[in-house]
Amino acid sequence: MQKYQAKKEWDASVAYTAGAVTIKAETDESDSWAADVAYDLGGATAFAMTNKEGVAIAGVSFAF
Repeated sequence: MQKYQAKKEWDASVAYTAGAVTIKAETDESDSWAADVAYDLGGATAFAMTNKEGVAIAGVSFAF
């Protein structure tokens, strides 16, 4: 009889906010990861993010 073994999957994330700055990092069982930072400017948010694949994005998001 073949024994069934469940695939172990997990995700972990942590976020920290201090004043107008928020920092977030996340990872999973496949060593994939991502990191984000955001700064609240009032009517806009400046942000930057990167991940394991080498994608890096930065910009400003406006709210009217």
